[in-house]
Parts: sequence; C-alpha cells; structure tokens
Amino acid sequence: MDETSERNAVLIFIAPRAHKFAVVGNKAIHQKCGEHFWQRVVTAMHHCFRQDKFTEGIGGAIAVIGDMLAAHFPRTATSSNASGLYFPLRSEFLKLRRWSLGLRRWT
Repeated sequence: MDETSERNAVLIFIAPRAHKFAVVGNKAIHQKCGEHFWQRVVTAMHHCFRQDKFTEGIGGAIAVIGDMLAAHFPRTATSSNASGLYFPLRSEFLKLRRWSLGLRRWT
C-alpha cells in the first residue's frame, strides 16, 4: 500500500470473528475525497453488516470507492498497477494506523 506511486491505494479490512472492519485510504485518495466520504462508506457498510448483508456492504463499498478512484485517478498505460488490482500482501499493512479511517464493530 505504501509503494503505490500515486499514493491512492485503499484497503478494506474485515475481521469477521471480532465483528470489526476498517476502510483504509492512502494519502492522495484521502486528500481528494476527505473524511466525510470515508465516514459515508463506513456507515453504509456498518448498516449492511448489522443486517447480515455482507456481500451488499462490501460490494457497495468497492463500487463507491472505485468510482472515486476512477474520477480522481484515471487509469493510464503507465499506472503503477495497470495489469490488475492485486498488490501482494506484506507485513507493511500492519502500519495501518497512519491511514486508518474507521474501525467499527457491527454488533
């Protein structure tokens, strides 16, 4: 997440057993959309999760975040991840506090 050249990575972290989740945005995407956007995403996910609509909550968050990314960071041939959406998971993801925008319990 730290290694994206555009600093626009977003991570949706879900801990099912703990009934917690977090939506984490890197520096550039957070500057473009602001705190209110992230709170809306987290609130919508929380509402869906409380109704056991996990697929709807996650899918809705991905769609809204994807639209925001597309609006502010259009994909180009030189994009750092032009071949796909996957970045290898590594221990650096444990440094999330710097960008954590919502850790919510859904029960």
